[in-house]
Amino acid sequence: GGNGYLITPGDEHALAEKLTTLHEDRTLLTHLSLEALRRYAQQPTWEQTAASIHQFLYQIQRNQIR
Repeated sequence: GGNGYLITPGDEHALAEKLTTLHEDRTLLTHLSLEALRRYAQQPTWEQTAASIHQFLYQIQRNQIR
C-alpha cells in the first residue's frame, strides 16, 4: 500500500537515491503514482470537511443552549 517515501528534510543523499530508483524503475514509479492517486480519491473534499466541521460545531452549540 505504499504511495511514496518519507525522507528526512535536508537529506539530499536519500532524496537523490529515491529519485534515481524511481528513474530506473518505472514500474515502481507507476505503482506508487497509482497508489497516491487512489489515496487522494479517498480523501474528503474541502466542502465535505467544512460541512462536517460546521455540523460538529452546530451540535456543540445546540447542546450548550439546552
